[in-house]
Amino acid sequence: MNKLKQKYKALSIEAKAALWFAVCNFLNKGISMIVVPLYTHLLAVEEYGSYTVFQSWLDVLLILVTLEISRGHYKVGITNYDSDVDRYTTSVLGLSNAVTVVYTALYLCFIPVFNKILGMPTHIVISMLIYLLVYPAWEFWAIRQRFAYKYKTMIAATLSISVLTPVIGILGILLLNLQSPAAIYSRIGVQGIAAIFVYFGFLKKDRHLFVKEYWKKVFVFNIILIPYLLSTTVLNQADRIMINNMVGSAEAGIYSVAYAIAMLMQLINYAINDAFLPWMYRQLKNKQYKEIEPVTDKILLLVAAANILVILFAPEVLAVFAPPKYYAALKIIPPVTASVFFMFIFQRYISVEAYYEATARISIISILVAILNIILNYFCIKQWGYLAAGYTTLACYIVFAVAHYFSVKQICRKKCGTKVFTAGVTLVFSIAFLALVFLLTSLYNYRIIRYVLALVLFGIAFYKRNFIKQLFENRNAA
Repeated sequence: MNKLKQKYKALSIEAKAALWFAVCNFLNKGISMIVVPLYTHLLAVEEYGSYTVFQSWLDVLLILVTLEISRGHYKVGITNYDSDVDRYTTSVLGLSNAVTVVYTALYLCFIPVFNKILGMPTHIVISMLIYLLVYPAWEFWAIRQRFAYKYKTMIAATLSISVLTPVIGILGILLLNLQSPAAIYSRIGVQGIAAIFVYFGFLKKDRHLFVKEYWKKVFVFNIILIPYLLSTTVLNQADRIMINNMVGSAEAGIYSVAYAIAMLMQLINYAINDAFLPWMYRQLKNKQYKEIEPVTDKILLLVAAANILVILFAPEVLAVFAPPKYYAALKIIPPVTASVFFMFIFQRYISVEAYYEATARISIISILVAILNIILNYFCIKQWGYLAAGYTTLACYIVFAVAHYFSVKQICRKKCGTKVFTAGVTLVFSIAFLALVFLLTSLYNYRIIRYVLALVLFGIAFYKRNFIKQLFENRNAA
């Protein structure tokens, strides 16, 4: 323990900040996962569906109604305009507000039309628009804390909001019997109030909500990014929105539970990617191209094993996450969980594309696959019902991975003069993985067989524990 303390004290402020931001992110995601079983047990299926559809629309509207400058120019701006950062911040906040006001005016002119599209009542939509007016301030503040390595303040504020939001939501459900509005207003209220304090904190430092130079640069920069930002959000959210509109909120709720369980594996993907990305970029910088694929293929095997475990224990995990009224979600868990495996595959390709600044390719592929996802969802949900959305999601992520493979292959031929990735091992892993997924789906009624297979996987992991440990130590190499 003392050695660990000494090692921690020896870390630079940058390393400490990176460590605590990673811990904070993991805890944040963990809290959001814990909330799922609480809400599924407290809310009616239709009400939980309404809440998840609200979350999906909020992600989409955040891009359209605010330009989501925090994911675009802001990080560049506070670096380039560090001597004028307060004026820059309030001016882009003003730009975001101007866009929000325009959308609000448009909504007020066509309330019935927008309510029908969104599937939400007026009071919730108005509340969302007010929230979106102030929320960008919170995002800007969070980014500035990260850039200044002020991790203590940032973590305390973020975790407080993460805990308070579900607590207030649950109290509203239990004491006021508000159902989904309690969950929705707790999310908007807690984060919105925090954002208001930050908003006026920025205005106290500088009141220039309009600076022509900054508005022009930021607007052009972010308007170009919107198709990409929307396409990635559509890939994650379109299925729930379309199920809600085409089938019903109850079915959207059932699908959302399956999606939440599958996304447990995405936490592992994020952790692995954060750990190995610096190592991969060092190999690319040092032209050690042949070192990359063998390591990532071994990690791919670990990701596949982790996903197989979730699919093996899907009935048990679902029983923890939701009451029996959600058990139709069991049929959706295997294909959506399998999608996470292909997310890891294309993420390693995208990392190389990003290193060589091929962002246009990433955007084009994302947009095309998002359109494909909407088309497949429309026809497949009509033909086979909402359960088909799980398989359209899987199909789209497979297409996404294949498209990025050919993209990165072309880029590496130009930039490296050689291949960084080959198709062989990944193709074999993918076919074997999919075959195993569909085989395991047929074993849900055979508990003993599933448990034996799980024990075999744990046994192999234990036997190869030193190999796994060495694998994760590779990121410190080179």
